[in-house]
Amino acid sequence: MTDELLYANQWNTSAQYFYEKGYYSWMEEKLTSFNTVLEIGCGTGYSTLALVEKGHQVIAIEKNMDCITQAKKLLSDKGYSKQNVIFIEGDIAEDDIRNDLINRFEFDVVICWN
Repeated sequence: MTDELLYANQWNTSAQYFYEKGYYSWMEEKLTSFNTVLEIGCGTGYSTLALVEKGHQVIAIEKNMDCITQAKKLLSDKGYSKQNVIFIEGDIAEDDIRNDLINRFEFDVVICWN
């Protein structure tokens, strides 16, 4: 098992707990006046799920492709499509990634859960 997959699996356990306990929903309530959210580090998708459940459009950036794979599956399993979320593999700390996001997308707010 790769380090990336190990991380994704471990993070999934924590993220599912935060989702089920309502922590992501509580934080989402602070974003009600924003439509399109740039989510830095979507992990395995539970925070993203909380956003789309409340009607947000999400641009989710994550540097771990195993996390993105799990996030896409979670959103698909819950009935959300590619129209709700754009997943981007990349590290927000890299200038090229940040510049590309700014040039390609419009968003109302930027969040990073942790």
